[in-house]
Amino acid sequence: MKGKYDTAVLLAVYNGEHYLPDLLSSLRDQDHPGFDIVVSDDGSSDATGKIIADEILRSGLPIHRLTRPTKEGGGAKGNFLFLIESTEADTYFLCDQDDVWFSSKISREKQRLDELREKYGDDLPLLVFSDAEVTDSELMVMSPSFLEMNGLSGERTDFRQILIDNVAPGCTMCFNRALREKYLSGRVKSHDAGSLELIEMHDHYLLMIASVFGHLSFLNEPTLFYRQHEENAVGAGGESKAAKIRRNLSEILSGSFKKDKREFMEKKKRLAKAMLCFEDIPDEAGKVLSGFLDIDRMKKSERMRFLKENNIGRNHHDLWFRLFA
Repeated sequence: MKGKYDTAVLLAVYNGEHYLPDLLSSLRDQDHPGFDIVVSDDGSSDATGKIIADEILRSGLPIHRLTRPTKEGGGAKGNFLFLIESTEADTYFLCDQDDVWFSSKISREKQRLDELREKYGDDLPLLVFSDAEVTDSELMVMSPSFLEMNGLSGERTDFRQILIDNVAPGCTMCFNRALREKYLSGRVKSHDAGSLELIEMHDHYLLMIASVFGHLSFLNEPTLFYRQHEENAVGAGGESKAAKIRRNLSEILSGSFKKDKREFMEKKKRLAKAMLCFEDIPDEAGKVLSGFLDIDRMKKSERMRFLKENNIGRNHHDLWFRLFA
């Protein structure tokens, strides 16, 4: 069954008047002609709504505005998940209000997604993600690679690795209808085990779904300027190995190290728990994720062996992770 849209760009906005015009300009410049923009406003109090209305009148971009059923802000995660749940399409892109897309972003990522469709069919969840150039608020490039800046690798796409390292911001993603349908099937299974409060961010959850139930592909090139500024909901981060060591030593001395690592692990366990809400999760994935949830019951040596044997770890700083998991 075909979706309402062929290609839908899901744009979540909130008080984006400073950067939204640049983003919209980059969407006008896309070399792929057939796409619709679906917008959800999380309760903006600035000129965001007017900018979008003016854009519709001035440029004729195919923009469709959704009305959320509640006036309470849901944050980036809630806003994007509302867009996904409310939009029927064959191909999806997630779009942040403050980035600038390269003119070939849609065409390059959709081409890779179509290659996955040709190889695996379109009934499995399929997701493509790319790299991004990280910039400051004025679009001055701070790093030519989001992945390198954060010590990540786009080739690490097994669910065991993605569980620990979220390799792709949502703004770099393109995925098919089957991924959206799989997400909907696990939307809520029970009050304490299926609610979206379990997951920290929507993009990490979508990556896990694609990795466990379908296929991921990394497009090894930047497709946008990933703008960083003081109003970002989630930043690009980035930390050198030396800075990581200095920070860890400082946290050990201050007594916050163990607490921070415990909070990190709890986030990953909540994601594992959310994945286990799917009734048809493959046996291997179910076994590994269930074991990960029980890691606190293991002795230190057993924990380290479990993580190593199942290749659960980080691209960088893996020793730190396994020592203090």
